[in-house]
Amino acid sequence: MGMGTRHRHTLRSHSLNCTIMYEPQEDSYLLAKYVKKLARGRVLDIGTGSGIQAEAALKKSTTVTAVDRYKTKPFTNPHVRYKQSNIFSNMKGKYDTIVCNPPYLPQEGAKRHQELEGGKRGWEYVRRLLSKLDHHLAPKGQLLLVFSSLTDKGMVDELIHEQGYVREQLEQQSMFFEKLYCYAIYRPAWWLQLTSKGVKNVKHWMKGKRGRIFTGSYKNKKVAIKVKHEKAMNSTIAKEARFLKLANTKKIGPRFVMSGTNYVVYEFVPGKLFKETKITKAMLTDLLRQSRQLDMLGFSKGEMLRPQKNVIISKGKPVLIDFERSKPEKRPQNVSQYCSYLENRHKIKLRNLTKAYKDRPSPKAFQAIIDCLDSSHR
Repeated sequence: MGMGTRHRHTLRSHSLNCTIMYEPQEDSYLLAKYVKKLARGRVLDIGTGSGIQAEAALKKSTTVTAVDRYKTKPFTNPHVRYKQSNIFSNMKGKYDTIVCNPPYLPQEGAKRHQELEGGKRGWEYVRRLLSKLDHHLAPKGQLLLVFSSLTDKGMVDELIHEQGYVREQLEQQSMFFEKLYCYAIYRPAWWLQLTSKGVKNVKHWMKGKRGRIFTGSYKNKKVAIKVKHEKAMNSTIAKEARFLKLANTKKIGPRFVMSGTNYVVYEFVPGKLFKETKITKAMLTDLLRQSRQLDMLGFSKGEMLRPQKNVIISKGKPVLIDFERSKPEKRPQNVSQYCSYLENRHKIKLRNLTKAYKDRPSPKAFQAIIDCLDSSHR
């Protein structure tokens, strides 16, 4: 197992169950330190083992329930309720604080040591825990979690964000050839606001450089929820909402639903990305006309040079998405940028017509571009 905090000798036999249990070590004491400080309300200790976390939670909590895979309670404290359960498999209800010191080491042998190893890569147990957390954590509740750098911290962070949570690193400890991390994990403000407004079934869908997109249900319709990426330096969400609403006045883009400080919600657009679709003349012309409408609205979208990733083809029609790079301009460049794309990607000779349009963006100059596009596909 190496020189980490969890060694084979940290396991001991439990006389009541004739099974193996993990003895408290540095990770246990680190987590217990914050359980004593932060545990509140109804507490659930998952994978309780010796009961160290459950007992640490007793001081400030209403009730403490401990669960593990053992049939018999593996410790004697009468103030802690015990139930046999594999994570949440035998549990109902929601808790204000959930505590877990999971098995987090990568598997070494053919058979996994359940008390120590979280799976082949170490983080699989944490993934299972997080995937079911929404059903058992109160809206303003918290998960207190400890794990090791041997688990792949980057992957654990990604799993947390994919499930729509944020994390606060309470402490980091260096131990021989690894580091221990203690996290408080909870719902972000945008999630609490949206659920209070009736948005349900929020699930992670995809991530980009500046934002993450979740899907949800609002008034019986599927919606997309865009939030700031946790690694992005600056938020572009407010800009996205502003220009999407403006584009909607010309029936461009997905229909805006609502927005807040760190989120924008719009109707979900089913379909395929532009780059994944067989492109027709009608689609190219439609996008050119939408580009003209944006020019007339007085802003540049900033993405018309590369519509492959910023257009969804839904029911045969192109829908512009991603307005986060938009900016107001006296001479918007949507048509000119899109014409550059048509010339470079589809070999349509538009350079002179594009220059004429840039010099004077009149209806006549635009119609000349439309006519050229039509004639190139005959």
